Amino acid sequence: MKKTIILLTILTITASCRKNSGGGSGGGYSGGAPTAGQVADWLGNQTNPPGGCGDIQPSDPHAPPRIMPNGNHQWKTNWSKAMMKALDHPQLRSMINGEIKYNQSDLEQFGCPRLNDSTPEQKKQFWVLYMASVALPESGFDERQVYTETSGDWTKSTGLLQIDEASARRHGCYSRIGFGPERKNYGPTALDEIHLPPQSMMLGETNAVCGLYIMRNHLMGGYTPESGQLYRPDLKGRLLHGKQWYWSVLQKQQGTITQHFQAHAVHQLPFCNKAPTQRSDLPSDLSDSMQIQSSGEAQVYSKDCSEIGNEGRNRTSRDFDRTEKDNFKNANSFSK
Repeated sequence: MKKTIILLTILTITASCRKNSGGGSGGGYSGGAPTAGQVADWLGNQTNPPGGCGDIQPSDPHAPPRIMPNGNHQWKTNWSKAMMKALDHPQLRSMINGEIKYNQSDLEQFGCPRLNDSTPEQKKQFWVLYMASVALPESGFDERQVYTETSGDWTKSTGLLQIDEASARRHGCYSRIGFGPERKNYGPTALDEIHLPPQSMMLGETNAVCGLYIMRNHLMGGYTPESGQLYRPDLKGRLLHGKQWYWSVLQKQQGTITQHFQAHAVHQLPFCNKAPTQRSDLPSDLSDSMQIQSSGEAQVYSKDCSEIGNEGRNRTSRDFDRTEKDNFKNANSFSK
């Protein structure tokens, strides 16, 4: 009898923990962000032939960065590709064309101080990794996670970035599909153009692209398409903030977000810290083309040979783990 009671108690506690683990409050993932060494090992396993060191080859600078899984939940490449395509839409292009200038202090905290000088294609890679880093504490990469808020109107925050349908409409993710006539500040939107069904925030592509709209409004200074007004001018260009607007994790879990970003960026986004290479002997368009081609160099890794980029050759995952406390000490201080 005692064994039965104990077993029932354990099952009750487990179910309760799962119920309260998700959603807009920033729960839903098991454990913290991976270290740079763990990402290095994972990348090595992904790119090397069995028993070989693999060749260091330039990767496609137009390809999205690879995101390490969170437990059993994979970050899907089609989510990344949907975001990169959506960023070419006129409504989101300001995030990559230089119109929005990103706060330099925030860029330093992310370890990407040269983002404002990077190309549109490089900014697309940045945004894929940034949104994945936000999704980690929001949902743990579980696109079907639903969290019911326990106050107010019991809103159901849904999917990768825990976006409810009302917020999706308010932030301009939808123009007309399933929601009546077009409104002047809304569309047609990127979701219309890439033919994703907007009715379901449980579809990872839809949720991720909608997250870009919310982030664009954030970066504009708390813009709301419904009214056409700016409600938070203090948020202009900010990647992190000290006062909550939409995602509370940008305030409360900055350490997790920035560590996840840096652990991946150190291997895959060399433009974050690398000065642009300009050729004075070439016309500017050709020089810019060469810069784009070189931005993705040495993004293939070898676990056995420990070759991780031009600047990190012969550094093992142990080397990364040994130096990470210094690299992330500022970011970790925000998570306490």
